[in-house]
Order: sequence, then structure tokens, then C-alpha cells
Amino acid sequence: MISNEEKLSALFDGELDAAELDEFIDAVSDDPMLENKMSLYSLLSLSMADRNKAIPINKNVNTSF
Repeated sequence: MISNEEKLSALFDGELDAAELDEFIDAVSDDPMLENKMSLYSLLSLSMADRNKAIPINKNVNTSF
């Protein structure tokens, strides 16, 4: 059996089947820390998908990616 940490990674790699996804969603809804990690992974994934659309939250951040 794989851990929720591994399932989280598998989720973003598109490697969970429907049953595993349902099980993982139940686990996330019962675990606020896991829910926070999933949110952070989502933000990271979105920012890596299109770096030109990432918006810096600090005006002093160098935006020349």
C-alpha cells in the first residue's frame, strides 16, 4: 500500500486510477495537512506549467525567468 504522500505525487503525475483517486479525495477531506500539501502542489504545478503567467507577490522579485 502506498502512502498518501506517494498518492499525492501520483495524482499530479496522472497515475491514479478512478478508485485510487476516490480513496485519495476521502483521505484529503479528513486530513487538513494533506489538504494544504495538495493546495501547495497545485500552485507549484500551475506555476511550472506556464512560468510566464506566474505573478510575483513581491514587487522586488526579479521577473526575468
